[in-house]
Amino acid sequence: MPLDNMQMEEIRRLLQKKKQDLTEATDKKPEKAPVKKAAAKKGAKKAAAKTVKKKPNPVQAAISGELREVDAALKRLKEQESRFGYCEHCFMEIPWRELAVNPARRFCSRCV
Repeated sequence: MPLDNMQMEEIRRLLQKKKQDLTEATDKKPEKAPVKKAAAKKGAKKAAAKTVKKKPNPVQAAISGELREVDAALKRLKEQESRFGYCEHCFMEIPWRELAVNPARRFCSRCV
C-alpha cells in the first residue's frame, strides 16, 4: 500500500528536521585539546619548518555524508513522490515503521 498524504508530510517533516540538526552539527567547531606552553613553542618551530597536512575530521565527514543522503531523499520525495518508499533495488515497498526510523532509506531490509 503506497504512503498516504499524511505519511508523506510526516516523512518530509522528519527529513527537514534531520537536515536542520545535521546543519547545526556541522556549524559547531570542535574543541581543541589544551597544549602546554613548552610543547606549543616546540610545535610552532616544527610547524614553521615544514608544512603540516591537516587530517580530515571523520565525524565531520560522516555528518556531511548523512546530510547528502537527506538532501537526496528530499529531492526524491519532491520529484518522484509516487515511487518514494519503495526499494530502489527490488522495488518492494519499504514498511512505514522503517521509514519513520530512517526517512532517507533507499533500500528494503532484504536488499541492504
